[in-house]
Parts: sequence; C-alpha cells; structure tokens
Amino acid sequence: HMNQFISDYAATHCTEDIAETFATYVLMESAPTQELQQKFDFFQNLPETFWLRREIRNNLHKNEIPFIMN
Repeated sequence: HMNQFISDYAATHCTEDIAETFATYVLMESAPTQELQQKFDFFQNLPETFWLRREIRNNLHKNEIPFIMN
C-alpha cells in the first residue's frame, strides 16, 4: 500500500501520515496519485485546513519564498 503514502516516513505511523500529507497538500497544486488525491480532498473539504493552506501560501508568497512543488 505504499502508493497511499506521500513518503516512506509517512507510512511509519498514522500521525506522520497526516503531518506529511498536510505539508504536501499545502505545498503542491495537485496530488501525485489518485490515492493521495483522496487525502488532499479530505483537507480541502475542511474549512479550517483549506483556510490554513491559503494563509500559509499567502505568507510564503508575501515573503518571496518559493513553495509550489509540482
């Protein structure tokens, strides 16, 4: 089931999966696989994480820090 995880580290524990997936959700425009897109959709559908992603990206942009990973 390794195609369900963003990294080998994310596969080590459910909390690491959430952390790694959220970080990738913030930094990427789209998920690299359909399985990961389901996790991205989970974050996208939560108003709090959708807002947090927007705020993080705005701050990165404002401080001229490149961040898009696709």
